Amino acid sequence: MQKKIKVIPLEIVLRNTAYGSLCKETTIKPGALLSKPLIDIYLKNDELNDPLITKDRIELMNILSSHDLELIINLTLKINVILKSFFKNIQLQLVDFKLEFGYDFKNNIILGDEISPDNCRLWDLNQKNDIIVSLDKDRFRNDLGGLIEAYSEIHRRINDFLKLNW
Repeated sequence: MQKKIKVIPLEIVLRNTAYGSLCKETTIKPGALLSKPLIDIYLKNDELNDPLITKDRIELMNILSSHDLELIINLTLKINVILKSFFKNIQLQLVDFKLEFGYDFKNNIILGDEISPDNCRLWDLNQKNDIIVSLDKDRFRNDLGGLIEAYSEIHRRINDFLKLNW
């Protein structure tokens, strides 16, 4: 069901494993499992290149209240638990993902994003060695090819899982 929402101009990125910009901006090595999920928040603003933003700046800019920000963070953590478990069932490691939220007509905060390989980083757990096989948008970003095949493989695994469990 689709609902019209007023989008909150923030991107919430949850990381379970170090990769991408986290490794470029810190000394953390790619592939390092994080001891707890890390949430990074980015201001959705193309002119500013979607900068990393702090909780204090969010409040200063009146983007949303600290209460609503905590609600979004808690929802993101709960979504992570569900997604990690689901993807593990289909032999995928949920490295990280991006979510966007908004307000519905009753001013409730709701998820305003899809869950797909376009906004999740998913690694194939069926690999027997330490080679990372991405089944997500990194295939496009890093010019690896096989994007349609990777997305099709995820689709197949989801369908197989649903047939067995529902």
